[in-house]
Amino acid sequence: MYPRLKRISLLLVMVLICAIGFAQPRTINGNITNRDTREPLQGASVSVKGTDRGTTTDAKGDFTIEVSEESVLKISMVGYDYQEIPVGKQTHISVGLSADNKKMDEVVVVGYGTQKKADLTGALSSVSNAQCMVS
Repeated sequence: MYPRLKRISLLLVMVLICAIGFAQPRTINGNITNRDTREPLQGASVSVKGTDRGTTTDAKGDFTIEVSEESVLKISMVGYDYQEIPVGKQTHISVGLSADNKKMDEVVVVGYGTQKKADLTGALSSVSNAQCMVS
């Protein structure tokens, strides 16, 4: 019976080693561009779904992030459609985001300072704190 116990133990150790090997994080890189113009998108958000890991793209639209094979990347930028990309065995990910002109609810305008109403031209609006709270 002792040799049988050895085989089972060896099998369990091998399974654990394989499971640990598949879950190892690795670093991948990628590039985010405007799908229509092919221009790089600086400041696009790249995050790993279900985690707090994330990064943004540089001036050339490039990013580097640590992921596992099961990870899904969430890629977004104000004014563009959102995308989710499964990582799998990829080492480099290139994504083209499409412009979305309908998502104006993502724009935030903040102004500081005071001026006389008579000195202003154009539209003027006041917003209370209660109106600004968005969930």
